[in-house]
Amino acid sequence: KRILIEKNTTIYEAFYSGYSKILAEHNIAKTKEAITYGCEDVEFNPGLIDYFENYATQENGISNYIVTSGIEDYVKATKIAKYVSGIYGVQYNIVDGIYDEVLFMLDDKQKPNIIKKIIGENNKEEIIYIGDGMTDEDAFKYVKSIGGYTIFVGESEEDKKVYQNLKENGIIDKYCLKDYS
Repeated sequence: KRILIEKNTTIYEAFYSGYSKILAEHNIAKTKEAITYGCEDVEFNPGLIDYFENYATQENGISNYIVTSGIEDYVKATKIAKYVSGIYGVQYNIVDGIYDEVLFMLDDKQKPNIIKKIIGENNKEEIIYIGDGMTDEDAFKYVKSIGGYTIFVGESEEDKKVYQNLKENGIIDKYCLKDYS
């Protein structure tokens, strides 16, 4: 916390700076292969893939987007990517195949701007935002402010505390377990 304050940086900037430093200390070049390492092994919440395959499809008129503070190219390399209409996340400037510096930091304050962009580009009127933590608070607030529906997913006691806090602020419509089956 002290370093964040002294360097006047956000938790996201500190994370990605630390991530880069660890890779450099281990002589690992920030190539696409390194950035997306392990993406094929990501395990999604129970029932999520089934939900996308059978219910939330373009054919049903439902468009799904991922808005994350994670690395966009990493999420695009996971098996979930083929089920969504768009993925928005942290973007790097890539120079000669090396992920050089962060080009766009998608933090919690930026999530409403991405949602506005999605709405504007797709002429969407009905919005449902599903989030799983305090980093989604600004997105929840924005979606509620435009008449959308918000769902908090969690499973731990800590998740329930976060949900209660957000619910008390009037920005959460529903709480669900992280199980889509």
